[in-house]
Amino acid sequence: MHPALGIQNLERVPGSLHNFAVAAYHGSSSALREIMTLLLEDRLRADQALLLPIVYHNLRPPTHPQHSFERSDHPRAIAARITIGILGVMRKILPRPALLEIWPRYWSWLQLVHPIETDNPADQEPALLGLILIISEVCFDVDELRKLSYTPRLRVYIGRAWNILLPARINDPSYARVWRTLWLFVRGTCGSRETGPTFTLEQLQEYIDGAGGVPDFVSLILRHISLYSRGREQDADGLDTVFYFLTFIYSDAAPLREELSSRGFVECVTKALAAFPNLTARFPQVFIPCCLKLILAILTPAPVHPTVKRAVEAGIIPILVQYSMRRDAHEFADAIRQILAFLTTACVYPSVLRPLLKSMRRLEHTFQSPQFQHSPVQPHWISLASILQRHFSVMEELEGAGAVKRRACDNFECGKLADEREFRRCAACKCMYYCCVECQSHDWIKGGHREECGSLRDIRRDNLSFLTSRQKLFILALVSRQYPDQHASLQVDDNNKHDFFVHFNFHDAQSYLVDGRSNPRIFELTDSDNLEGYPGMQEMVKRASRSHGCMVPILVSINAGPPKFCSNHVILRRSRLDSEEVVHSFLI
Repeated sequence: MHPALGIQNLERVPGSLHNFAVAAYHGSSSALREIMTLLLEDRLRADQALLLPIVYHNLRPPTHPQHSFERSDHPRAIAARITIGILGVMRKILPRPALLEIWPRYWSWLQLVHPIETDNPADQEPALLGLILIISEVCFDVDELRKLSYTPRLRVYIGRAWNILLPARINDPSYARVWRTLWLFVRGTCGSRETGPTFTLEQLQEYIDGAGGVPDFVSLILRHISLYSRGREQDADGLDTVFYFLTFIYSDAAPLREELSSRGFVECVTKALAAFPNLTARFPQVFIPCCLKLILAILTPAPVHPTVKRAVEAGIIPILVQYSMRRDAHEFADAIRQILAFLTTACVYPSVLRPLLKSMRRLEHTFQSPQFQHSPVQPHWISLASILQRHFSVMEELEGAGAVKRRACDNFECGKLADEREFRRCAACKCMYYCCVECQSHDWIKGGHREECGSLRDIRRDNLSFLTSRQKLFILALVSRQYPDQHASLQVDDNNKHDFFVHFNFHDAQSYLVDGRSNPRIFELTDSDNLEGYPGMQEMVKRASRSHGCMVPILVSINAGPPKFCSNHVILRRSRLDSEEVVHSFLI
């Protein structure tokens, strides 16, 4: 036992306080409350250290069954609750070895008298604040902190404490101090930048549970970022810590990532980047890469285009250009290249193409500047601008010809071409269009739609990256414009079996023919139960096989960064209709 915790220290307490101290040592709630009052009034400054035995003794392990302490009127529970408050007040004078010795007792009683599941957060606040401040005193050694982080359910309380503390005023220094404590704990749990993360989804979930769930946790994150996006250099630390913490969601925490995306996280990070245009040298290696990696993390899941569109509208393009021209741009050039790859991918979506090109055109003068010409990512910006212009030309041509409204009847024996408004859509799957009730009935009975309708409906409901008709049309137009030789080589044998597919990769702008005879895996996919890679492929290929050569299946890969985030689609392109309109309208 540490000497400061021994009962002999009570003998040195002044006479006027001695009787209260002895009674408090033996668990008298009235004596403990009196000592708490004296401490809060700062009337025991000289004698605080002598009262540590009271804290240590009243937090001794309970001898009664734990369920008996669920009643708030249990004497030991009352004494422990008051003692926890005393410990929070005395935190500044606690010797570190004594604190480490008190910690197990403190944590055990905290969970008994202040369960996290209580419906009244106000009852928890003093204990939780005391917990956070005690941890701040413990956080001197990373190894000790990591040992502490293995304490069961401690992360839940940390998340709860953050939830209680966050509504502090924007200039309240206590929030910055407590956030530093939270950050030290998280950093000790997660690992370091040098060694990489040791964070797990289970650990992240404990923080989320403590905060009240994913929506509340995201609200805390967004408010925290807004508190530290005032442009003051000292605020960069507050942003850097939360950004570094969030980089651990880069690959796995899908629910949190999706919630962040839907709540405007990319726009929030964009504004944070814009608030710090002239950071000193110590921040770019940490702060800027974390910001960029977070943008990548949120852009990664499909569908990528809504998030990219919001980021472009929030002003991410001029900010990225600005950071591309910094003298230290080589420190985070890889992250910028990856973001530009996302933007290139998003160019296949008409809703993104127009605002992206508009934002780029506003920066034409900047692109001619000497600083930009010497940027390590200048070639990637030029490539993006070229792809943007090429795609925009195709989109303008389609819109000028009114092709987006043209359709062909999905009853292959009909093939009528007309304005889309003249067709009726299957109400169940919302994928097939017919010119009349007779054609819909014929396709249902003889065309095979009865077997595929339910599957197509489920795919449309469950697959977030399901392409709309307009998106499919634009993608087919891009494929047709850029790769006419590939389409000319497509063949269908006498048995109406497709031996060739076009595989078009919108990430690296490469396409190639896949020969079904030399690559049987393509056809194995059509018969496999594991169709996660190409949703709807089985239904689409079967439909193409029944089309008597009227449809060609095209495998489209829209890469969103790492290979595991590639969004794959199967699009059926009309190929052998008699009308010449199909050549100009790119009908689906």
